[in-house]
Amino acid sequence: AFYTDLVDGEFRSALGRKVFVAALKRLDYPGDPERVFTMLDSVANDGKVSLPELQSTLKAKTVRLNNMDRESPQRGVALANIACCLMQQGQPMQALQKLREAARIVRRASGASGDGELKTLRVMANIAVAYIHMDDLDAALHYLGL
Repeated sequence: AFYTDLVDGEFRSALGRKVFVAALKRLDYPGDPERVFTMLDSVANDGKVSLPELQSTLKAKTVRLNNMDRESPQRGVALANIACCLMQQGQPMQALQKLREAARIVRRASGASGDGELKTLRVMANIAVAYIHMDDLDAALHYLGL
């Protein structure tokens, strides 16, 4: 029934990334539809999600699925550290890309813990530093909340 609701009677054999993500959003899925697509596609790794792939993944234990759908805050911290190295090498644009991804991961992974808030603040401060390296002081002040 889930697959029928997902495909909405349009595509019976398999769904590509765009269609799958749009379908999950239409069903008000609270998680990250892109991540779910990647998780489901890892069965055949063909760029599509089919009913057999969905069934084989649904047979997995719920705890395992929940862990696959979450990114650890340590990954966000590692990305922030890589970004700081990129800034030291004089590559602030690449650093900003890593920092934005790190901020997204840390925010999502932190939940209600106070430690996550501190990690998020560190990442935001590093984003401000990257903008300072690019001589964009207005953007840096924006990220510092001043």
